[in-house]
This record gives sequence, C-alpha cells and structure tokens, in this order.
Amino acid sequence: LLVVPTDELDDERYRANAGDRCYFCKSALFRAMRPWAEERGFQALAFGEIADDLLDDRPGARAAREFGVVAPLSAEGFTKEEVRALARELGLPVAEKPASACLASRLPVGTRVTKERLARIEQWLAERSEPKQ
Repeated sequence: LLVVPTDELDDERYRANAGDRCYFCKSALFRAMRPWAEERGFQALAFGEIADDLLDDRPGARAAREFGVVAPLSAEGFTKEEVRALARELGLPVAEKPASACLASRLPVGTRVTKERLARIEQWLAERSEPKQ
C-alpha cells in the first residue's frame, strides 16, 4: 500500500461543497497520481466507475475524462452486481464488501467540508460498525 497525499482540502471550491465537490476531489487525486504513475511507467490511470454510475450525475467522472483516466468497468458495461459476481467467482474477499461512499458525501450540499467534520463523520461511522456485545 502506498499512500499518495492529495490537497483537496486546500481547494476552496472543494471545501465550499456546492454540488461539484467530487470534481475537485478527483482532480486533486488524479493530479497527485499522474506523476506517480508516469515515474513507474504506467500508460494509464483507471478508476472504478461502473455502468450503474452512468445513470447519475458524477462530477468526478468529468475530472477523470479531463485527466485521461480510463474506466474499464463501465466501458465494458459492468454493473455493480456483475462486478460482485465476478469477484465471487475469482474468490476475492471484496465481493461482499459494503458500499463505502466518501466521508464528504455525508455532508449536505452547501455545508463546508472541513477536516474536523470529516473526522466526526469517520468516528460516527466507526462507532456504528463496531460489533454489539
């Protein structure tokens, strides 16, 4: 695992959370990943967009297109259920992994994204997922 730092919280447009927050977040991610990938000889970056995602407004997908990031699963028409079925077939432990939207997606549009708010959401989610005794 390699953690590549990103700077989306430095971007006022991301923090403003005006409905296109994902565009600025993905832009920061792809901007950080591009040099890493180039240094290692990768010809492309890919992200996990699936065919189901094409039914919604996904500002992050616009950023992916602008950065030339490919989406092989949606390009081949894979739905979430088909991805899960293939993962099961291949014995991958992520086959039954619950969906996990980003922390900022839990903030209503117009509510500023801050490090403190994200930490509170993360803590709340962690408390909800702890097994009951």
